[in-house]
Amino acid sequence: MAEAYVTLFFGGLPLEVAETMLRSLRAVDARRPIVLLTLDDADDADADAVACARLQRRFAPLRAHRVPRLRGT
Repeated sequence: MAEAYVTLFFGGLPLEVAETMLRSLRAVDARRPIVLLTLDDADDADADAVACARLQRRFAPLRAHRVPRLRGT
């Protein structure tokens, strides 16, 4: 079974928060992949895509995915 760190950012990707978290993870584990999830209805999808690309280059292995917001009660 493969292991990875996964986190979901609601309402867009706060770059400063993401960088702090990723630096902390990489300080203790440079090998396991990290998966960043952002909601596909976030207000600033273009800025999120640019931020994710930057984070992917800096903190590889890292994957970013946009996921739909769950609707329901």
